[in-house]
Amino acid sequence: MEDERFARESRLRSRRDFQRVYREGRSFEDRCFRVVYRRAGGPPRLGLVAARRLGGAVERNRAKRVIREAFRTNKGLFAGLELIVHLRPAAMALSKGELREEFLKVGARLARLD
Repeated sequence: MEDERFARESRLRSRRDFQRVYREGRSFEDRCFRVVYRRAGGPPRLGLVAARRLGGAVERNRAKRVIREAFRTNKGLFAGLELIVHLRPAAMALSKGELREEFLKVGARLARLD
């Protein structure tokens, strides 16, 4: 059985990682997210940003958990990408299923870009 954790290799963890994506990457926005991405060629990696103004810790962490799970279970959609997802207020109003679907639409959009 495959290890189902959100592995360390799948995360953007350091300030250097985030800065590289911001510096070398491209971005786009929709109603729920601002996404900064860069083609890296390695395994897909994800960084999440949820500002305090979006709500309490419980709501922000729930949204981040849903996004991480969608990313983990659909890595093929994000192959070779490093991405930073900034949550927007509209994302906080969605149910877990709706948030997951919106994030997967982002993955489909990334597959069409470049």
